Amino acid sequence: MSKFIKNSSLYVITVLILNASSFILLPLYTRLLTPADYGNIYLMQTIATIIGLISSVQIQASLSRYYYEYKEDFSKVKKMYSSIVIFTFYSTSIIYGLIFIFNKYIFFFLHIKFFPYMFIVLLASYLAIFYELILSLLYVEEKAKKISITSIILGIGSILMTAVLVINSKDKLLAFLTASLITAIMQFILFIWYSRPYFKFEKKLFNMKEFFGYSIQRLPMSLSSWIVTFADRIMVYGYIGANENGVYSLGYKLGQMPEMLYTSINKAYVPYVFDKYKNPSEENNKKIIYIAQYLFSIYIVLVFGILVFSKDVVFLLDERFKQSLGIMMIILVAYMLSGLKLVFHCPMDYKKEYGKIKSIIWISSAFINVILNVFLIPRYGIYGAAYSTLISYLVTLPPILYYSNKAMKFKYNYKAMFKVLAVSLIYSLLIILKISFVGLFIKCILSLLYLYVVLRLNDLQIKDLKNAMGFK
Repeated sequence: MSKFIKNSSLYVITVLILNASSFILLPLYTRLLTPADYGNIYLMQTIATIIGLISSVQIQASLSRYYYEYKEDFSKVKKMYSSIVIFTFYSTSIIYGLIFIFNKYIFFFLHIKFFPYMFIVLLASYLAIFYELILSLLYVEEKAKKISITSIILGIGSILMTAVLVINSKDKLLAFLTASLITAIMQFILFIWYSRPYFKFEKKLFNMKEFFGYSIQRLPMSLSSWIVTFADRIMVYGYIGANENGVYSLGYKLGQMPEMLYTSINKAYVPYVFDKYKNPSEENNKKIIYIAQYLFSIYIVLVFGILVFSKDVVFLLDERFKQSLGIMMIILVAYMLSGLKLVFHCPMDYKKEYGKIKSIIWISSAFINVILNVFLIPRYGIYGAAYSTLISYLVTLPPILYYSNKAMKFKYNYKAMFKVLAVSLIYSLLIILKISFVGLFIKCILSLLYLYVVLRLNDLQIKDLKNAMGFK
């Protein structure tokens, strides 16, 4: 079986286990934590995300890109990784140190004390940056088993620890954040342990100018992606308060569920197609086309499956969070578009000259997102923020498809993709069914039929995929 299939399957299983565990506890959390608590949690995490992104300049992207140039010489891989770690340590330590010193002037808008709440969130985000470095290296080395086992043990341990602390503490918010800090400390310990074979301290940093240049070129895209994904929460918090931000953020999190699976598959997909790009041939082109068709169907089925059962999901939550259903539906559609971009975007990442174009696309999307939020949130509240996100993802899809095709031409089977989408739209009509045992039963039966139809529509492509990748 192909390494791509093995690795992506392991990553998907890991995500499913962790999200299933987290989802089981979600109804409990919505009863223990208030919408305002959730609003403050998501706001602080949003701020920590942008600080981590800027301070590290997303330098781990260089690991994913330049590993393939040095993988034949392990000493150069060690030099690359060591240089990036040292750079990250200095850049992040300086920025986080200044933030801790001047916190009174930076976080004046928070409706919550900096210490201990925001302090804990920032410290956790600082430690987590280093864990992302070693994960990026392990991903490109395709060590799926190690990553999956570590993630499952750490993730389930974190989920259980959070539940225990929240249940047994008076300050539920502090307990939730403390659990995240303990998890980050464990991640940092794993970073040190897994980095041992790759780390070699040298006074002179290896090729750091090129690594930094590549990351800086991609930074506007990462910042724009952050704006599209997170800026709405800051604006909701500022315009209509922490309570509404909590409802919106929870709905957003539920709608964002497919993204976790996309990201997991993408960790295996990118190294696989980059390797094929490096060795172009008719056979490799067929493999890329077949896998794109395969992933397109998976992403579409996942989104529409969650959409059909979205009422049943929100029904399990506390009454205070019921309004998150509408947000969940809108964000699901937005992340369907995001998943489709991931199927086709790789040529733009591989061809370095298209990095600036991709950045311009995301900057434009971020600008549109902010403008829409300014106009729509005051008028339509949290639904205005959700529609702003949907429109922002929608406007980026056509240029991504256009320039990816311009970077590298592949004859994708768009006809088969359209059929899968059409069948999925018909299947989505099941969402009109009311919440009941009979309705749930009907959904389950027709969902199995839907899967069967999608498999039949893709029967030829799946057979070709197996043959192309050496399946017996």
